[in-house]
Amino acid sequence: PISGEQKINSASLDIDSEDISEAIKMQVSQSGGTNKICNSVGAYGLQGWIPAGDIERLNGEEQKINLISGRAFSLPAGAALESDAVAAPIRLTASVSYTLSAVIKHNDCYGSLQLISGSGNILAQIDAGGSGGSWQKYETAFAVTESDIAGDFTIRLRSENGSFVIGDLLLNEGSQTTWSACPGEVDSATMTMSQFGITIRQENAKTKTVIDSAGTRVINIENEETDQAEDVAAQYTKDGVEAKSLIAREQVAAGRVRMISFSDKQMAAWIINSDSEVDL
Repeated sequence: PISGEQKINSASLDIDSEDISEAIKMQVSQSGGTNKICNSVGAYGLQGWIPAGDIERLNGEEQKINLISGRAFSLPAGAALESDAVAAPIRLTASVSYTLSAVIKHNDCYGSLQLISGSGNILAQIDAGGSGGSWQKYETAFAVTESDIAGDFTIRLRSENGSFVIGDLLLNEGSQTTWSACPGEVDSATMTMSQFGITIRQENAKTKTVIDSAGTRVINIENEETDQAEDVAAQYTKDGVEAKSLIAREQVAAGRVRMISFSDKQMAAWIINSDSEVDL
């Protein structure tokens, strides 16, 4: 490399001096790592959270316009939502600075957002609320000490009154407040993936495939918008495979096995053994 060569990588560079040696001023924007909060906007239900009250998850047009994630938690008056330290632990490092941030809707309501150490100390707190229906970003910076990491960290959301709506919840190393999902989480129109499982939507077939700790199941989604229970077409669990409905009505051939359906409840199967056929 050329002697004295320097590389400058900056979002802002101002030159305002006759003396070039004093002319360069770099303005660094925000820095940070990744979100420390699992399922921070409710994309995977309330998995990883312990609710107290009727918590609602919002992902309508208003959330998509005002939030990067397009999702938010809505807490009615007196409700609370706390991260599950066992199912979704929050891991922080001593002697490191962090920023806790969220986008909160002012809807004639008041509430709070807290980060609490294992010893019960409140390391960071955001109090928010006000009149009108506007959205506003809140953030607070803090540092973690050796005594703070002795136990589990938890995030606690609480509504004092009204409908407290919180989206783009982020706990990040450094100063970054632009929301991003926890590592390993993917949330799209056709697939969601996290430590809690995988869901794949097949719109053409009107089904979705769910793979999680309960097993693998295919769910009919034609009536998904209603409040009815999941219509499981087939599932595989630790107890085996269970077909909820008969799909193929033609003959099925697999190696030496042949099967054919007579009705929804009757089926015949046989094995080809050399030149003879053995009915089952």
